[in-house]
Amino acid sequence: RGGGARGGERGALRGDVQREGARRGARRRARRARAHALLAHVRRAVDAV
Repeated sequence: RGGGARGGERGALRGDVQREGARRGARRRARRARAHALLAHVRRAVDAV
């Protein structure tokens, strides 16, 4: 699949795309984690009342 330098270039490009996707995914995961922590905090506060 894609001989020589051309295949290597395609591989490098795919790596860049994956790295970008991972960065975006990490940001999404962080936001979800923060939202989840906030929800847990609110639940704990409600339980305390």
